[in-house]
Amino acid sequence: MAETPIAVFRAPTRTMRSFTSAIAILFLWLNVHPGIAAAKEEVERQQEQTNQEQMRALESGQTIKELRATLKQTADRKVNPGEGKKRLKALRSQLKAEDRIVMASFESDRQHIEKHQLPAEIKQRHRDAIEKYKRNRDRVDLKLEDLEAASDDQVPSQAQSLIQELDAQEPKPISTFDPENLPFRVSDSKARPPLTTEEDLRNFFDPNLKQAKVELFETSELKQDISPQELARLEEETSFERYQVLSRLAGRTEVASLGTSSLLAVSVPTPGPEFLAPTEDVQITPEIQQKAQELNNNPVEIYNWVRNSIDYIPTYGSIQGSQMTLDKKAGNAFDTASLLIALLRAAGIPARYVYGTVDIPTAKVMNWVGGMQDADATQTLIATGGIPNTGLTQGGQTTFIRQEHVWVEAFVDFY
Repeated sequence: MAETPIAVFRAPTRTMRSFTSAIAILFLWLNVHPGIAAAKEEVERQQEQTNQEQMRALESGQTIKELRATLKQTADRKVNPGEGKKRLKALRSQLKAEDRIVMASFESDRQHIEKHQLPAEIKQRHRDAIEKYKRNRDRVDLKLEDLEAASDDQVPSQAQSLIQELDAQEPKPISTFDPENLPFRVSDSKARPPLTTEEDLRNFFDPNLKQAKVELFETSELKQDISPQELARLEEETSFERYQVLSRLAGRTEVASLGTSSLLAVSVPTPGPEFLAPTEDVQITPEIQQKAQELNNNPVEIYNWVRNSIDYIPTYGSIQGSQMTLDKKAGNAFDTASLLIALLRAAGIPARYVYGTVDIPTAKVMNWVGGMQDADATQTLIATGGIPNTGLTQGGQTTFIRQEHVWVEAFVDFY
C-alpha cells in the first residue's frame, strides 16, 4: 500500500520532537538553572553571613552581655515581666543557635586531637571541658525555661537567681602585666648595681645567709668607665667566650676553658633526674607537652620557637611561671627561662637555670625593650623594672650594659 504524503514526515517528526524536547530542556537549563544557582548561592551567602554574625557574637560574648542586661532590668523591675520574658525567650533562642556552633567547634577540636594522636591527658582535658560546658549550658537553659513559665510576680526573683548562676560560671581572669604594680617594685628608676664576683653571687643565693639591706642608686649613678683596652676586649669576644666566663661566675667551674669539643663532653657531668622534674615555676602542663610535641621534641626547634615567639618584658624576678608565659606569649628573663626549661624537660631534655652577670651591647638591650633609641632611657626602663644594672661607658657613650641575667643550660647529647 502506498504511503500517504503525511506518512513521509512521521519518522522525521518523531526525531524532531525528541530534538525539540532536548532543545527545550537545554533552554530551560540555561535560563532557569542560573536563577536556581543564584538563589542557592544567595541562601548559602545569607547562611554564612548568619554564621559569621553568630560567631562574632559568640566570641565577643554579646549574647551573654545582652542576657545579663535584660536579667538586670527584669530583676530591678525596670521592664514589666511580660516584656522581660519576651526578650529572654528571644535570647534563649540565640543561645541555642550559638550552642550548635560551640559543639561543632568541640567536635573539630576532637578530630584534631585524634588526627595528631595527642596525649591521653589532652583528650581527657577536652572531654572535661565539654562536660563542664554542657553542665553550665543546661543550668542556664533550665532557669530560662522556668522563667518563661513563671508568674509575673515570680519573674524578678528568678531573674536575680539566673544572674547569680551566671556570676558563678564567670571564669576568673588571668592577671595581666602591670608595670605600676609589681611584687618587687623599686622606687622610680633606682636599682642596685649588678653583682660581679663569684663570692657575691654565691652569697646572694645562699638561703642560710641573712641578706643585707641593698642600697639603690639613681640611673645616672649606675655608670662605670672602662678603658679602651677593656672595651676592645668586650667587642672582640664571642658570645660563647663570654658565656664560659659567666658560667664560671655562676658556679659552673667544671668547664675550665674553651678547649675542644671532646674536652667539653668529658667536662660536663651527666645531669640527675631533678633536671627533668617539674617545679613551682617550671610547670610541665598538658599544653607545655603538646607544644613540645608540635616542635618535634627538638631542642633547636624549641629554642628558636621561644626566641621568636615570646616578647620580652624588662622586669626582675620569677613572676609568671612557664604556663602563664606560654599563655601570654610574653615574660621577663626568668619567665622565659622557665618556659624554655619546661619545654625542654617535656621533650626529655635535661635543663636548668643559670644566673650570672652579663655585658650586653647597648644596641641589643635597646632592641630587647622595643627598639628604644636612647641608652640612658633604656637603662632607666630596666632599672625601673628592678633589673640590677650599670652602664659601661667610654668617651661619654654607654657602649655596654652590665646586668644580672638568667638563662638556660640544656644537656643535649650531640656527640
